[in-house]
Amino acid sequence: MKTPNVKDLVVFSRITGAALLVCGYLIAGLYLGRWCAAKGWPGWTTPLCLLIGLAAALLSGVRELKSILAMIRKDAEGKN
Repeated sequence: MKTPNVKDLVVFSRITGAALLVCGYLIAGLYLGRWCAAKGWPGWTTPLCLLIGLAAALLSGVRELKSILAMIRKDAEGKN
């Protein structure tokens, strides 16, 4: 069995971390919306908080993936 390259493990861990961060934003938006609705806020606050969490997740995910792709490209250019 071939041992994985350290760079591959770094990329894998960063992609996994980005996915967990996106899920965290979505779950935080959902729980914040449910908490607001339980405190007596209007019923539309739950979907609004979920959409805000989704927007934050998308922005964070895109930023992290751009960073990962730049790291991969820089590594590929260095090998040539």
